[in-house]
Amino acid sequence: MAVTRERFQSPSVQSLRLPGDNLYLRVYQFGDSTQREFDGQLEAGLAWARSAVLDLRGNGGGRVSAAVAMVSRFVASGVVYEERGRDGRINRVSVDGNDPAASLSVAVLVDGYALSSMAVSFRITQVVDSSIGVHGMIPKALFDEELRRGIHVA
Repeated sequence: MAVTRERFQSPSVQSLRLPGDNLYLRVYQFGDSTQREFDGQLEAGLAWARSAVLDLRGNGGGRVSAAVAMVSRFVASGVVYEERGRDGRINRVSVDGNDPAASLSVAVLVDGYALSSMAVSFRITQVVDSSIGVHGMIPKALFDEELRRGIHVA
């Protein structure tokens, strides 16, 4: 018997349609393929989505560029994060202008395992809370209860 080894790429983004036309997007990591996967899942859901839930629980972080791209899909303008150099210079990184979901309300789910790239996403929820209807962070128990009961979560 011959066994052929093939390369397996685990998905970094998965999505599903929740009750109330909520687009649920689970981001497992911010890797090389995350932006492409996220954009594909988001585009497929935009035809019917009234709101979005970004689930970043258990996400170990990764490429900041992928996190910036994800935030940019929901925010039309503004600074995503800033870098401060040892010399005191500040480099502000803005959204990339590709914002097909800027009109959606967004909820972000987090846990204690969130790492650096996810801090980018959380900062944006604080910066743009009033302008795009970002509801902030929802505790897992509350989200799970609302999902079980079929309540509109965002």
